[in-house]
Amino acid sequence: MALVSIAQKSIMNHANALSQTMVKGSLTNLTIDFETRYGKNYSLSKLTTSEYIMDDRFFVFGAGLKFNNKPTEWYSWEELGDVFAAIDWTNTAVIAHNTRFEAAILSWIFGVIPGRWYDTMSMAKGLLPYASASLKNLAIRLWPEDESMRKGDELVQAIDKDFLDEVTEKVIAGYCIQDVDLCYAAFQQMLPSMPSDELDLIDLTINLYAQPALHLDTKMLTNILESEKTLKQETLEKLDVTSTMLASNNQFATLLEEESVPPPFKISKTTGKPTFAFSKADQGFQKLLSHSNQRVADLAAGRLIIKSTQTEARSERLLKIAEDHKKLLPVALNYYGAHTGRFSGAEKINIQNFPRGSDLRKSLLAPPGHVLVSCDSSQIEARMLAWLAGETALTNQFKNKEDVYSVFAQRIFGGQIDEITKVQRFIGKTCILGLGYGMGAKRFQETLKQGIGDISADLSLNEANDVVQLYRMTHQRIVILWRWFSNHIPLMMDYGWEGETFHRNIWPLIKVCPFEITLPNSMSLRYDPKTFSGQTTHGGKITENVIQALARIVLTDHLLNINREYRVAFTVHDEITCIATEHDAEQCQEFMLEQMRIAPKWAPDLPLDAEASFDRYYSK
Repeated sequence: MALVSIAQKSIMNHANALSQTMVKGSLTNLTIDFETRYGKNYSLSKLTTSEYIMDDRFFVFGAGLKFNNKPTEWYSWEELGDVFAAIDWTNTAVIAHNTRFEAAILSWIFGVIPGRWYDTMSMAKGLLPYASASLKNLAIRLWPEDESMRKGDELVQAIDKDFLDEVTEKVIAGYCIQDVDLCYAAFQQMLPSMPSDELDLIDLTINLYAQPALHLDTKMLTNILESEKTLKQETLEKLDVTSTMLASNNQFATLLEEESVPPPFKISKTTGKPTFAFSKADQGFQKLLSHSNQRVADLAAGRLIIKSTQTEARSERLLKIAEDHKKLLPVALNYYGAHTGRFSGAEKINIQNFPRGSDLRKSLLAPPGHVLVSCDSSQIEARMLAWLAGETALTNQFKNKEDVYSVFAQRIFGGQIDEITKVQRFIGKTCILGLGYGMGAKRFQETLKQGIGDISADLSLNEANDVVQLYRMTHQRIVILWRWFSNHIPLMMDYGWEGETFHRNIWPLIKVCPFEITLPNSMSLRYDPKTFSGQTTHGGKITENVIQALARIVLTDHLLNINREYRVAFTVHDEITCIATEHDAEQCQEFMLEQMRIAPKWAPDLPLDAEASFDRYYSK
């Protein structure tokens, strides 16, 4: 390893050369790959990115840097600070594979934020969601016949090392340079297939993590954690049992038998054999919760409390993040986390699953002097389905701002619209939101029984079937849409088929092709040829995929437009949350409402609506 005094001279010479490569007003591509301390029990496979980087054991051995098409070079830790200081980051775009990792190091360790983030892992997920997006597998997929384009495994030589000797550093440098070259080649290969808006989304997603703005209320999180622990302790004391007795299936079954209550069983979908029906959604377990024997009901409720570890784990993890990041929360979202392009949660903190109205949500704060403005796209998938299927009556109900849930409940129960009860409206809502993709009577019955919050409904199977049939008779064009997709499943399995375009009015909206459906933004719904068949999917499911993908395009367009005016803090399902100053809150709210009511160019008559609110904390 070079002596520091000698290295400093080479650093400054190279820094001068780098500064001369910057083109004023344009972005210089910098492909980067950091090599960090790697141990058997200390790796990203076991820790989140934040836990790994903020750990006291974390250490950067060095990084490979490639400017545009220039040869990739390796720089040790001692050199990186001065090299980075010489770069005009405002006019530099960073390319990496799993850029969340590289971005976190650049931002949190070196204080660097470039003009643009690119991420080849995200690009790979967007272009082929069902395949592995690792650099190793991506290289094989992009260059199946070229053995020279392969990721090495020399990194194992750095396991458990606190420093690199000269020989090991040379090996690791070669490994890193190869990764950088593979990453840049993959970027060039995939770039022509990626719409610019999708690249903007990737950049935004990385920034949410690298530049956290959301604050954490540590006092509230501490109270949540203490309350969860107290509740569990009080539950065990009240029932005079141990946590294992409630959590263990066999021991819980024994507790029921001691009360002369036979444990409920179901047939496992995995093994096809009888197994305990102890999941919260199981009908047998639901009966235990309302059992006439109060001891049995209390044991069932206690089991739910003991097995529910999510709130406790999340509050503990959020408190650790607050400690590491000065009470800021790096928001981790997976771009194209779902097959249909939707975001998914990452880093073991999924804001999208925080219960509505919970203290966990309220622990997310705006910066001082600011508020969080949340805007939710109202029933976007139901609106998209009605519009795509050509269900004029339902589309007009949305357009006229009618209460579509109560309207359909009135069809079921009769009477006047203002006489519809809370439970009846819940049934109508479940129909509009749940029956549009072919749900059958049995599942509809179970969905109603499980309920939402404190609302549920108990229909007989015959009653549930009558409602399902009423929905299908009322919305026949939606059923026709399912059938259209069902009829195209065999064609989609034929590589020789030329495909067929689906028109909505005069608009060529989507094109159904072999194993994929192209979308209005040039992206595609892609299906794995190894698993796609008429046995694994059906017309209703493909309809759902298309609706979710189209709704996702609408929402991400809104997301990008809003982010150009106000800083987006995060997005949850159909909702976008921004940060605005206190005096600008109402203006931000009106701007977001206006934007989220704008229909896309490819669906100009799609009736969109939204609702918004703001507060110091996340109050939705």
